[in-house]
Amino acid sequence: MGSAGLEVQDMDDSEPEWARQRDHHAARRLFESLVTVAEITSHDLFTLAPDMGAREALTALTARGFEQAPVADDEIRRHVTLEHLGDPHATVDEVAVPIEAADLVAASTGLAAVIPRLGQRPFLYVLGPERVEGIVTRA
Repeated sequence: MGSAGLEVQDMDDSEPEWARQRDHHAARRLFESLVTVAEITSHDLFTLAPDMGAREALTALTARGFEQAPVADDEIRRHVTLEHLGDPHATVDEVAVPIEAADLVAASTGLAAVIPRLGQRPFLYVLGPERVEGIVTRA
């Protein structure tokens, strides 16, 4: 108690919850606008060999907790998903599909622009100056 019989409140705890949430959202927006995809991308890209059997590829993906992987061609232009690997007698080369433009994002793209796209697609391949350099996923 103060000398006049009044309690003194700690001003740090008096900020309303809505103000703390506002500050949190502002900080998040700032972070998302400053951070690029290149900064959050794993550049140690796991690939599957074209001659790998579908069963072996499926095992390799599930063991890593992956749902897709690019095919290790001369340049990364194709990929497979778990769904593509349903025929155990096929090879990765036989079931691989082209990476579409909608599956690509430039490495310099801000995180704020990528988050809505990841709401529509489970993954995006990160395109560097000359080639696919990585992948970014929802996880």
